Amino acid sequence: GATYQVAQGQDDDNSRGGQGGGGYGAVNGNGSREGGVSHWSVTGGDGKYGGSAGSSSTGNFYKDDGVTVSGSAPSHVATNTHAAIEYALKFSDANRVNETRTARLGYALPYAPTPPFRPGWQFNGWFTGQNGTGTKYYNADGTASFNEYYNVGDVTLHASWTLTDPSAADTISVNGVGLVGGQSQTGYGWSYDGDTGIVRLYSANSNYVISGKDDAGEFSILADALCSVVISNLTIKASANVGGPPFAVAAGRSAVLAIAGDNHLYGPVDHPAVHIREGATLTIRDDGGLLRSYGGVNAPAIGGKVGDTSGTDDLNIEGGIIYAYGGTDGSGIGAAKGSGFGTVTISDGTIYANGGNNGSGIGGGAGVAALDRVVEVVPVVEQVRARAWEPTSSAAAWW
Repeated sequence: GATYQVAQGQDDDNSRGGQGGGGYGAVNGNGSREGGVSHWSVTGGDGKYGGSAGSSSTGNFYKDDGVTVSGSAPSHVATNTHAAIEYALKFSDANRVNETRTARLGYALPYAPTPPFRPGWQFNGWFTGQNGTGTKYYNADGTASFNEYYNVGDVTLHASWTLTDPSAADTISVNGVGLVGGQSQTGYGWSYDGDTGIVRLYSANSNYVISGKDDAGEFSILADALCSVVISNLTIKASANVGGPPFAVAAGRSAVLAIAGDNHLYGPVDHPAVHIREGATLTIRDDGGLLRSYGGVNAPAIGGKVGDTSGTDDLNIEGGIIYAYGGTDGSGIGAAKGSGFGTVTISDGTIYANGGNNGSGIGGGAGVAALDRVVEVVPVVEQVRARAWEPTSSAAAWW
């Protein structure tokens, strides 16, 4: 197949040396292209065409049978194995895709990740620049734009999207203002970052009402001030978004979450649906609604995430109908796998807390004997039912 020179010069084609450029360039900038095997020549340029003279360093790499690489390595690499021609091809799509593939110089490009499902959006491919700028490496259908990887170095690729149907795009509203997933926007006391997916509520002593449906995981609500938040008929499936939980209280902050209408929140891996960060306090109150919350793998439905250890977070449930389903190894309400949480106080409401495999109903996740402090249920509570996972029974009893 075609071959590419390990060269860096002034020419804008990285597959051959610049016209006499310094560093690793071919003599007079002429690249070597041979059939049969891939062959890289690394002889310093002589500066004939205006560039500085390159340092002399000769050597060859041969792609023998697709399994080994042989020959003598040039001075900038320490081995003549595949590692000498392997580079990182990084795929970035905000918080939706963050993956890395290994690309080999002169070989076919690796498979690209499958883009996420985004209603109302058209995927255009993977580019070296933001918003469809730069060089396209992959087409919308995932096929590579080049037969062989030619860049001498690592490359970061960005997903390109076009909004084709705003009415079909995942949309939520904050205080009556509609947001479209992926399009940054600001309002009084709040901001939405379309890249990170975070809807930040930052105005102290303010009231927010959030509603809508997000099946693609475009939004993560963050209460970053002493505020009151009403969720009304809100669905956020953040399991499709690796960035964060559907709702969280920032560290050191206090917030009130009131439940109105029918709400469904799904946490991603290692995150709960409702996350009380370390040092934060969340009070949940009834506003005539229902909350169904689902923790991601290793996480509770409501409580801490994997890695929380301080035990300074507090959850107060003062009312509402709440279903809390922990992910595998997570509790229903409380701690994540191998992690800590602070105090859970339940003074009113109807609460169903179901731990995932190896997790308690209310308390610790897998590998956690108990919460860092205390679980308190005040006697006036209408009903609290908590079920722990029982490996010996297919019908574990509520307790």
